[in-house]
Amino acid sequence: SFRINRKLETMIAKTTLTLFALFLGLTSLVAQNRNVVQVEVVEENESQKSEWFQNTSIKLNPLLFLRGDIPLYFETGMSKDFAIEAGIGFTNTDYVSFGTDLFSGFDYEAAGFDLKNKLGYSGRIGVRYYASDYGFQSEGFYFGVTFRHQAYNSEVTSTVIGAGFKQELHRTNNDFSMMFGYVNYFDNNAYIEPYVGLGIRSRAIDQLGVYTDPTTGISQFSGVTDVESVPLLSIGFKLGILLAN
Repeated sequence: SFRINRKLETMIAKTTLTLFALFLGLTSLVAQNRNVVQVEVVEENESQKSEWFQNTSIKLNPLLFLRGDIPLYFETGMSKDFAIEAGIGFTNTDYVSFGTDLFSGFDYEAAGFDLKNKLGYSGRIGVRYYASDYGFQSEGFYFGVTFRHQAYNSEVTSTVIGAGFKQELHRTNNDFSMMFGYVNYFDNNAYIEPYVGLGIRSRAIDQLGVYTDPTTGISQFSGVTDVESVPLLSIGFKLGILLAN
């Protein structure tokens, strides 16, 4: 088994609890506003111009926490039917992929190395079209396109005293997806958003490899990068809060 940096795990747990606490707090603050938002209009054109200003929300994606990705999403309307969604977050230990695609083919601990995960980052942006018209907020079925970038970082050091070996390893995912989902309000300004995405992932994975010089027979450790494209299926849900004026 691999030894994981416990301080980083504790930090992730505390950050997750803080984000949930913030989410619940915002829910209680704005939950009473959804039914009282009014837009005074004189002409139809003025109504169309004003609607999107009231269509901004923030979201969390709890299932992504297991992938070591903790993003915060923002969505705002560009028109009555179209909206843009953007998100930014940080990455750490991917508990789903840990010990599989990132570290396959090499037993770090048995070889005398210590593997520590470090903070990385993630970002995403997408455009979506809402097929239903429920008023000023984005609600109902939607489909759209999304691009997501995830960067995971780790560091390998030797446990042998005096060896002085240190190697940084990285994994990056670039995802292009067609998304389908449904926004359903369950309590005033709060909503749940189940979704499914189909697309392709381009990923680059660093691993620690062993190179043996054919002339001298001396073995050395070095980073090896594996680049490939694979099909992508995303299934999950987001929790959101509509920020009404």
